[in-house]
Amino acid sequence: MQPGDRSIQPNRFIALDGWRGIIACIIALCHLNVYSHIYGATILQHAYIFVDFFFVLSGFVITYSYIDRITNAPQLATFIGKRFSRIWPLHIIMLAAFIGCEILKLFMLSKTGISTETAPFEGNNTLSSIIPNVFLIHSIGIFDNYTWNIPSWALSVEFYTYIVFSIIAFLSGHTRVREQAIMGMMIATSAISYFVILRYSSRGIDTDVEYGIFRCLLDFSIGYFLYKIWKYANHRTAFRDCGILLFSTLEICTLLIFFYYIHFAGNTPFANLAPFVVAFTIFMFAIERGALSRILGSAFLQRLGHYSFCIYIIHLFVAINVIDRPAQIIAKVFSLDILRPASSLPIKGISETGNVIVLPNEWYGDFITIFYIGIVIVLSGLAFKYIEIPFSRTLNGFFQKASSAAKPVQRAVGAYSENG
Repeated sequence: MQPGDRSIQPNRFIALDGWRGIIACIIALCHLNVYSHIYGATILQHAYIFVDFFFVLSGFVITYSYIDRITNAPQLATFIGKRFSRIWPLHIIMLAAFIGCEILKLFMLSKTGISTETAPFEGNNTLSSIIPNVFLIHSIGIFDNYTWNIPSWALSVEFYTYIVFSIIAFLSGHTRVREQAIMGMMIATSAISYFVILRYSSRGIDTDVEYGIFRCLLDFSIGYFLYKIWKYANHRTAFRDCGILLFSTLEICTLLIFFYYIHFAGNTPFANLAPFVVAFTIFMFAIERGALSRILGSAFLQRLGHYSFCIYIIHLFVAINVIDRPAQIIAKVFSLDILRPASSLPIKGISETGNVIVLPNEWYGDFITIFYIGIVIVLSGLAFKYIEIPFSRTLNGFFQKASSAAKPVQRAVGAYSENG
């Protein structure tokens, strides 16, 4: 990137930050087992596609920020350390919180006889899966199912995708054909990953602990290619000079196509095209010249965007321990019939298993849903301020000190404060 390019390169993708917050909240809602007017909505049943949105976006943003900044060993170590510092502190704290809840379940069972749906340290929360979670290797083929904080499977595969990407950038070094070398290796990575998913995954792109690493590698690679396309388009004067009316129309059409796709393609073979549909959507909003982009840049959505990582990691703990388990205890103590199998609900295409909290009418469920998402956002704001930012800075500072002695002088490249 030449110095003169900075005039047309953003320091931050504001609209995409807004997207992060919205999608994190949608994923949080899909894990809430409370019968309401939105429970079982198609967009929530097919919300797994939004994970591909995060993966592709991560590839786009990481490429934008670091493609020219990983050319030697110290830079490679700094990048890996920074990514580890970004995701590990909150992950490990939430793991400790889940372990604490299992200890509390054990205490309640021994002292009061009150039990929950699963016994302490059984099901997804086994003692043997703690250490793999600590080292973020719990979702790269070690276990056949989720362990502990279910959403953290994405952190596991994404961290090792970061490593693959950084090694590719590092191996290309300062060679004359650096861009071509990176391009070739990313093409190979995406092709192999797509083949594995289509050939071996029984659920196609909707794979997680089974072939999730290949899903993330594919999506991340698509994000890399998306950055190359966006960079080319962003340098075209005719493209940049198009008016707000045209871009607003394109953004609205893109939004309609995206949600139409999620509605009809989810749980069908067409879902395997999700990385490309997501990439097109990200491209249109990365331009940031339409009216919807301005709305996504509003203060509230920007704040949600900042909290998105925390929302993603915290929400299941809230759903289980603030909503589900209290309802289970209340139902047992007062003999209330408020827990019903998901399959018994009058919702077309529902594939959920387990029990759902069913209150006298759906409006009560709406209230609980609003309460839940409010709690998640508030706790995420606190976690962002008191855990994510300070812990990440401290840990990153440690890694930077470790590599500072051999670190060469770098030319300035604008960074994006990604939440990938």
